[in-house]
Amino acid sequence: MQVTFQNVSLRVQEHEAHEWLLETALVAEGYGVTPDNIRKHKNNKPDELIEGKHFERVTNGYGVSELHWTKKGVVRLGFFIKSERAKQFRDWAEDLIVNKKPQTKEALWLDAMQSLSAEVETQRLQLDQAKHIIEKQAPKVELVDRAMETDSLVDIGQAAKLLSLPFGRNTLYNKLKEKGIFFKNKNEPKQLYVNNGCFELKERVITKPNGEEMVVLKVWVTQKGLLYLSRIFNTTKPVWVSNQVA
Repeated sequence: MQVTFQNVSLRVQEHEAHEWLLETALVAEGYGVTPDNIRKHKNNKPDELIEGKHFERVTNGYGVSELHWTKKGVVRLGFFIKSERAKQFRDWAEDLIVNKKPQTKEALWLDAMQSLSAEVETQRLQLDQAKHIIEKQAPKVELVDRAMETDSLVDIGQAAKLLSLPFGRNTLYNKLKEKGIFFKNKNEPKQLYVNNGCFELKERVITKPNGEEMVVLKVWVTQKGLLYLSRIFNTTKPVWVSNQVA
């Protein structure tokens, strides 16, 4: 039978076990993607898109096996395709009922249980996706929290260790020069990065071997500077030392 989603005409095949089936090309058209995109999701998620539940293989009139998606399969695909159209098509597919017949109390009870099961499964999938996002962002969130909990300053060498960089102080100096954050001819940040609070410069007196004293500048990295360095070096697993002081 023919049904319509927005301006797209879709030929839905009635099915006794799955209510209806929809071939891959039409599923792709409904979601506004290519058939290859649908097949890619199927191949990449074999544990979540299961034959006999989410799709069936149907032999066409030429003896060729084609992939046809069940109602559950079309809805499940909608959680992997991120767009407003995808959300609308997923909701449309979830509400589509083909050839509805009068039902016995037992059939109504079974439908209710199946609907409840589908809703629980949908919520489980959403929770799994949310958990994945939280786990992915957790190290960065931890760095922000820890940086905000201390007023400490750290030097360049300590910053490299705290951010778990695969190199030490001297290489970090060189990379900051290459990125234009430090001057090319000295180990000091440009004034722009001092003014915006990423670094602080403090004078200290040192004594030379001949007893002569001289004033030098010491570069310190602030909490804001640590967060900035973590972004430009794409680090997410810092080891924090909370008792460092300037």
